[in-house]
Amino acid sequence: MRATISFGLIALVLLFVGCSSPNSKRITIIARACVVQGAPWDFGAGKATPATTRTNAATQVILDASQIWQTGADIAFVPVLDSQGEIPEIRVQGSDGKGDIDQPQDSSPTPQTKAAIQACDAAWQSTYPKGLLGIPMIFARTIVNDDGSNSRQNGIEPQNTTGYARNGGKDLCDRPYKIVQGDLTGNAFVIATLNVDRVSSSSFAEALATTTAHEIGHSLMLAHGDGRDNDNNGRWDQVCDPLEYSQYDLAPSDPNPSIMNAAPSNQTLITPLQAELARSAAQFVPGVVGGPFP
Repeated sequence: MRATISFGLIALVLLFVGCSSPNSKRITIIARACVVQGAPWDFGAGKATPATTRTNAATQVILDASQIWQTGADIAFVPVLDSQGEIPEIRVQGSDGKGDIDQPQDSSPTPQTKAAIQACDAAWQSTYPKGLLGIPMIFARTIVNDDGSNSRQNGIEPQNTTGYARNGGKDLCDRPYKIVQGDLTGNAFVIATLNVDRVSSSSFAEALATTTAHEIGHSLMLAHGDGRDNDNNGRWDQVCDPLEYSQYDLAPSDPNPSIMNAAPSNQTLITPLQAELARSAAQFVPGVVGGPFP
């Protein structure tokens, strides 16, 4: 799964590869990453991460996740650098200084999660003074509960789900999808880099890549599930068909897991239904190029 890092012209190269063929359907999206101060990339907890280390590490994770999305949906993610030639390090108000984000399982986004997204946006303002582009991807040390214990979450995506209720659910649950710009507003995610959970057959790098690819799916409007219409009622996965989700999609009973299964997995599958919805949503990410959508 590992891709080779090439800095300097990396964004230009990936854009060229995605758009050079007149028959290409490649969609290319900017990955606007940040690293929470103290998040270790082979360093101890609480130590500031050197710029080259955090830039190399975060870029590699994004490239590995991008390979999953290129294979499954022909969507590429470009890990861009800021005006200093780095992936910025951010300080998060209220954090413990070790790179942790306080976000208990199954709760609404905490002030720290919101502060991390705001800090990442602020760090990129000078690079994009006319408007922020791409999807924010924030790499923290760990995700913790209120008592400081490690959360079971590998990632946080405070997904904007209000659109799923629009028009009785028809706009985002029935094909053709009627996605609007506001459905993606505020979509961003946080990844735990120190204690990311994984199945025994996964390497640490694979676990980070699949977790990042999973959270990207949420940013592109995908819900948890196996990406299949198992009961053939025209709807699928957790938000649009919760009964189907409970009967078919919950691991370990689901024999066909996808990248969007809620339980930790080494699966990298993106189904045709998931690819269609993600590509439909991608057109509303600021700075996206390519197409068609879907």
